[in-house]
Amino acid sequence: MLVNDIEEEINNNNFLREQGENKTAYLSKLFDPKNIAEDDYKSFIKAGYCNVDINFLDIENEMIIDGMKRMQEIIKSSCKKDDLHFLKKFNGKNNLNDIALITGVTHQSVSKKLQKICKKSRKNGCQIEF
Repeated sequence: MLVNDIEEEINNNNFLREQGENKTAYLSKLFDPKNIAEDDYKSFIKAGYCNVDINFLDIENEMIIDGMKRMQEIIKSSCKKDDLHFLKKFNGKNNLNDIALITGVTHQSVSKKLQKICKKSRKNGCQIEF
């Protein structure tokens, strides 16, 4: 475990203790766009969550559903039309090499484009009042 991971875990545990283990406060912090990193957007996209109706996922907690919908909105509003078409290739099963084969480009190009989308999403997400 990296030092940053340990510090983050300690901070999260301290936050939970301070909030009296309040799940609502924790989820608010978790899905606050200012706390979502580029890698979080990347994982969300690669898992295929940009292309599904979040309401039909087997998730009971409304705050998680709302947070995921907000992430979808942030990502989609950060994209151009061709970027949205590119995102449709991510279905939770395809990896970067699969998408490179489908699109006829190198996996480096796919990775670079994905990173660019995540960077724009992070920037746009930080500008949203939560």
